[in-house]
Amino acid sequence: MITTSLYSSSIITLSGITGFALLFQLHRLTFLTNIKFLNLFVRLANRLNALYASRLLLIKHISISVIVHFFSVLTMYALSLALSLELSFQTLLIAVPPVFLLTIVPISLAGWGVREGAMIGIFMLVGADQTKVLAMSILYGLLLILSATPGAYFWIKSKKAT
Repeated sequence: MITTSLYSSSIITLSGITGFALLFQLHRLTFLTNIKFLNLFVRLANRLNALYASRLLLIKHISISVIVHFFSVLTMYALSLALSLELSFQTLLIAVPPVFLLTIVPISLAGWGVREGAMIGIFMLVGADQTKVLAMSILYGLLLILSATPGAYFWIKSKKAT
C-alpha cells in the first residue's frame, strides 16, 4: 500500500514541478495572449518571470519551502515517537505532506478537523492506532499555535504603534 502511495506522490510531485517549469516558459509563446482563457496563464507567467528575474531568489524560496516542510515532518516524527507510534520517518515523509496540502482547503478554521481526519484516514492505511494519530495531530496543531504566539504578540504590538 505504501509503494502505491509513494508512486502516486512521486507522480503528483513531478507533475507539479513540470507545470511550474512550463509556466516559466509560457511567456515566450506570444500567440497565446489572443486566446482569452490562456491569456491568464501568460500574464501569470510574465509576473512570475518578473518576480524571479534572478533565479537565485527562486532557488532560495524553494529551499526555504522544502526546509520548512521537512522540519514539519520531523516534528510529526518526534510527536509519533513521544506517543509510541510505530511509524518510520520514511512513512511520515510520504504521508504527512498530502495532509498539509489538505489543510489549506478553506473548509475549516486553520485546517482543524481536516488535518485530524486526513491523518487518521492516511495512517489507517499503515495500521497505526487511530487514537494516537489523533493525539499526534492535535498536539501538532497546539504546537503550531504555541510557536505562532510570539509572532502574534509582535504583530499586534506593531498594529498599536501605527
